Amino acid sequence: ALAFPLPSREGVVLLVEKAGLIADMRGSPAATSLLFPDPPAALCRAGGYVLAAHAGRIDVYRPGTEAAVQSLPLDVHAADGAESLAPHAQAQEQLLAGDSGGGGVVSDVHGSLAACAFGSQLWVLAPVPVLEQARALLEAGRAAEAVALVEADYDDDAEGAGDSTVSVATADMRAAAAFTLFRQLRFAEAREMLVACVGTLHPAEVFGFFPRIGGGRYLVHAPPNVTSSWLKVCAGDAAQIIREGMEAGLPRRARPPVGNSASASAKGEEPTEEVLLAEAVECVATFLVEARKAVPRPRARVHQADGAGLAEAVDSTLLLLLCSEEASRSSGVVDLIESLVGEDGFCADMTVARAALEGAGRQHALALLLRRKGDTSGALQTWAGLGKGEILEGVSASGAVARGAFESAPDGAPDATARRLSARRVGARYAMATLRQSTTSAIDARAALAHVMWAAIVDPAAAVSALASPPPSVLATLPPADVLAAVTESLPERADDGHASGGHGPLACACPRDDFAWRFLQHVVSDTEEGAQSASYHTELALAAARAALATCPAATPPPAARIASEPMLDDAASGRSGSAHVTPSVASPEQTPAGVALLSHVANSKHLSVPQVLRAVRGTPLLRTQVVLHRRMGDHMPALCILAITLRDAEAAERYCQQAGGDSAYLMLLRLYLDPSSAEVPGAEDLQPDYDAAADLLASRGATLDPRDVLGALPPTMPLEAALAPLQRMLEDRGRRWRQAQIARSLARADNLGAAYERLEQLERRVTVEEDKVCAACGARLGTKLLAVYPNGSVACYRCLRQYGEHVDPVTGTDFRVAGAGATAALPGVARTHGR
Repeated sequence: ALAFPLPSREGVVLLVEKAGLIADMRGSPAATSLLFPDPPAALCRAGGYVLAAHAGRIDVYRPGTEAAVQSLPLDVHAADGAESLAPHAQAQEQLLAGDSGGGGVVSDVHGSLAACAFGSQLWVLAPVPVLEQARALLEAGRAAEAVALVEADYDDDAEGAGDSTVSVATADMRAAAAFTLFRQLRFAEAREMLVACVGTLHPAEVFGFFPRIGGGRYLVHAPPNVTSSWLKVCAGDAAQIIREGMEAGLPRRARPPVGNSASASAKGEEPTEEVLLAEAVECVATFLVEARKAVPRPRARVHQADGAGLAEAVDSTLLLLLCSEEASRSSGVVDLIESLVGEDGFCADMTVARAALEGAGRQHALALLLRRKGDTSGALQTWAGLGKGEILEGVSASGAVARGAFESAPDGAPDATARRLSARRVGARYAMATLRQSTTSAIDARAALAHVMWAAIVDPAAAVSALASPPPSVLATLPPADVLAAVTESLPERADDGHASGGHGPLACACPRDDFAWRFLQHVVSDTEEGAQSASYHTELALAAARAALATCPAATPPPAARIASEPMLDDAASGRSGSAHVTPSVASPEQTPAGVALLSHVANSKHLSVPQVLRAVRGTPLLRTQVVLHRRMGDHMPALCILAITLRDAEAAERYCQQAGGDSAYLMLLRLYLDPSSAEVPGAEDLQPDYDAAADLLASRGATLDPRDVLGALPPTMPLEAALAPLQRMLEDRGRRWRQAQIARSLARADNLGAAYERLEQLERRVTVEEDKVCAACGARLGTKLLAVYPNGSVACYRCLRQYGEHVDPVTGTDFRVAGAGATAALPGVARTHGR
């Protein structure tokens, strides 16, 4: 251990590796030990501090604290280059301590000095008040060091006194550092420092940075002294500060690239005044976002003599900043605005907020604010303007409208049309979500239905979802008949250019009336008791879905069967077959749309549907599989098979139809269609040629179950023998094998029958002779000429025992012949005959 004397009454510092133990003259510990990052070259005392000399720096310690409170770099430059402190052996001679009188270090804090000599230079160190050092560091642009210095000095005193709160000096230092960084145009660092001031810096103190944007009107809430008088730093007009800073030629390193200035700095260009002002707005707005969380939220609006309350002032100023032209350059500002106005505690002045949002083009955020304030009608009217395209949302890179536009843009760069469509969809979606939660006290039922009608053009699925809302929603009070009447009156039968541009997918673009009608009727028949039992609703659902599906794909007309047969099949190239595999027509199918899928499911499962009426409506349309289902429900198998086998050329579906619906008779119909397609009642069937391969495949798979006579009767005389030979040979061989198996089974059954008859006759021919003294083996009664019973095991019992035990149980041995299974299962009755000896 090394001992360094301290020129005071406290004694010495014992250095053990990296720890310094302060002891008094008696050797007892006098203060908390000191912890050094590396062993110091020398130690001395200056005022109330202990100085530790290291290579290139001097660390300052306060007795009572373990860590250093300050580090002083020593940049020593000699003639021949840089010098460092002398080795440890000469350190005590180079580090001298003394006061103004040259007699060592006195205990007076205000007059002590420390001298550090090395080489040709002598450094004289004197204690300087922490606040003066902090101010000097601030002016030198070293704000973080200034804050750390004050925190280490003042907060250590507070911690030693048992106070865990931030000291006033530290809070003032942070605020002063933030304002100084702001004035130096170092907005990123200023933002971080302001966030650290949340809870200690009054929010109104930053209002003065933007007096023209709106913060000036709420300066009445700011304290008279923004910061402590010894700092003399306060807010000023940000625009004026930026202009003065750029005129003063602040170095680029004082303005690190942040946000929109990053690209300019990367190119070696100075950021413009507009970019710097946007960064300043972002800096102050970030602080207000965090600071408003600590501001008490009033339960009701309170009018004060000095203006609006602090919460209203903070929220209003923040919203004005976010809606300003400068803030529009930030990427996430619209998301922040929409989140802000949707909070329950947001209490900005409505007049100011409405003007700011409308001026910035934030119509969706305005509607959110009106809804949260309880103005449901105003919010719905705003969303209606967006949904109808009457008002436009401002261009931005964030927000609900921007997200929808980016999602719909194929290349990720939405144009004006994509943004307009996204605004219409957002308006419809949020309006319907609001109506689902609104009651009759908030909006009239007729007004609510009017909003549903315009939303049905833009997003029919969202409109139907709103109408399906349970009570107490205002939409739950609307009868289905009133809704259908409004659909007929309000929705166009065909979408014009304006409606088509706002559709939600292809359905809403083609036929708004029918597209919404089938979705709503689907809800009525599946979710309401009235619609579930109504044949008219079931039938109208099918008709509306059919019209919507056909309007979606107007070019999808049923092609002639001859043209389909002449087209190459996708599966034929691999299998070598000519037309028996499933092929999708080259035109778009309306049955693949949501309306077509719903139509197929409904006509197959509805029990109250008027099948003939729907079939008349869809006959001759591209809804071919729907016609198949309807023909099946009516029992008309031939038209259904014509559509599947001739028009659609779907052999698998045709065979599956025969298996599920018609049985062997349907298979014969299908066979006749393959062999004589000209008899089919479909357009162009007279030009079709027989499909012998499909017929052969059908006979190969189902020929065993068909009557050969019917099959032979269906074969045309013109069918090539080689095409029919193989399937007919297999069918006849299978039929002969089945006939022989039946003959063998019949012979075996006859043999079993004859054996059973012979065994019965043997049992009936049995005779028993009873002597005069023969008695019943069960009860001992004399038989004589009484009725008796003989059991299969030879036991003889009287008739009374037979009645008592039953004809299947031997009363002598107790054997149950039904269980034993040996011989006959019942006793044979007889009459005893007495024979003398």
